[in-house]
Amino acid sequence: MTEPPQSVPLPLAHFGKYLLDHELARGGMSRVFRARLCGPGGFEKKLVVKQILPELASDPDFIELFVREANTLVQMSHPNLVPVYELGEVDGVYFLAMEWVQGATIAELLREGPLPSAWVAHVGAQIAEALRYAHERFQIVHRDVTPRNVIIDAAGQARLLDFGIAAKADHTGRGEIFGSPGYMAPEQTRGEPLGPRSDLFSLGAVLYEAATGSKAAARSRVESSAASDGPALAAMDALALTDPALGRLIARMLAPEAAARPQAAAEVAVELRTWLAERHPQGVERELGARAQSTHSAREALPSAAQGATPKSGNASHTEARSIATSPVLAELLKQATERLPRPNPPPAVPSVGDELANDPEMQRTVRRFVRDAVVVAVALVVAVVFGLRAAREGHATEHALPRSVAPTAKLTAAPSTDTPIAAATQGPKADPPTPAAPPRAAETPRPSEADKPGFVTLSALPWAQVRLDGRSVGVTPRRNLPLRPGKHTLAFECPPLGKQSRTTIDLHPGQALQVVVDLHTDPPKVTLR
Repeated sequence: MTEPPQSVPLPLAHFGKYLLDHELARGGMSRVFRARLCGPGGFEKKLVVKQILPELASDPDFIELFVREANTLVQMSHPNLVPVYELGEVDGVYFLAMEWVQGATIAELLREGPLPSAWVAHVGAQIAEALRYAHERFQIVHRDVTPRNVIIDAAGQARLLDFGIAAKADHTGRGEIFGSPGYMAPEQTRGEPLGPRSDLFSLGAVLYEAATGSKAAARSRVESSAASDGPALAAMDALALTDPALGRLIARMLAPEAAARPQAAAEVAVELRTWLAERHPQGVERELGARAQSTHSAREALPSAAQGATPKSGNASHTEARSIATSPVLAELLKQATERLPRPNPPPAVPSVGDELANDPEMQRTVRRFVRDAVVVAVALVVAVVFGLRAAREGHATEHALPRSVAPTAKLTAAPSTDTPIAAATQGPKADPPTPAAPPRAAETPRPSEADKPGFVTLSALPWAQVRLDGRSVGVTPRRNLPLRPGKHTLAFECPPLGKQSRTTIDLHPGQALQVVVDLHTDPPKVTLR
């Protein structure tokens, strides 16, 4: 596949459930696009969509193989593999949806010259581990190990891309030839059954090119005595590489006869790790990752090219799409993308108070406290009024209960004595009835204090992670503007394919908007708060 110097801009085009943003590369078998999986509530997941060219899609044998391997590919999960999320078809165009990795391929790194031997060994060991996993666990052969299909991320980790033309080991394909010229093993160029050692030849060609800056195939055309050997090397001078031991291993991997190559990918991985441990025990991930990140940034900064055809997307309402196979990771992403679908009566663009209340547990607790206090105040007010009325009635009843014979006698007495206190008391003006006590004032409606104002947290992870907040699952990153009560909270991130976990504690202030970013590629994972 030939890579353009930079991505080609496209009008946003729907392709099934995906939105295509840029064309990244094109070649004789496929076109590769940067894409997005979008959903309600701002959900978005970046990925890569690889479209198989119509010429291959018209070959029933190729499509039969493509479909047969789909269920295997979506189950693969290894730290040195870029996972395939989905294999499917949209309007007759077969495609693969894969994870998007921020980094640079070996092909891009080689534009600046050969790589140091330690980097070559590091990449070779990790890609050999990926091949070991595919060969031993699933008995499949990649068939397209090339510099453009090996990518280095910002953490310096090498990952193998694109199992789109993988096949079962010892697959007999009626003589068809799939792969990239210059990296195919001799038996692959002859259309013969392939095995794990065929991938080791391709990996050897990649390492040779990474170390020397020249293609193994160009040299083999001069040195090979048999034209049918294709890119095989009859002999290779180990001193052409910086380190003779590394050169001898690569020469064995490039042997024309499969039996002369290392027995398995595990053997190659062990030899390369041993070579690294003896010469570079401190590791090379940091330097390699920095180079990959620099190359990636330089590529992104290039001006967009004006050429490039827009992919055929068709009318979204008439698009026919079907999934051949999907991975559990995509199922989780789709669940996250649809779990916040709007109700039949969609809310307005600006969230209403009811929507905020339904999605904010802290606000719900505040409302419950307000209702409880209001009920208590109302009950107290009613009780006060009842008791006040009762006291007034009792005062009137006491006045009318005095004996009627006493009052006239008291009025006829000219000089009352102290022996008649009742008559004396009644001589003065008539006492007013007791005034009922004023009912207590209702307490003012409590208002949420500034300290109770919720904050919001946005969670992101590289490449992605399942998140638990204070022990409960909140789904897969990215998660945006999660409302939280102020205070300390515990976050746990986990990426099963990488086998990486990270735990951190945040202290959220009232009304604060906090962004938590975790890079699971680093060891230990790096947590950034913004």
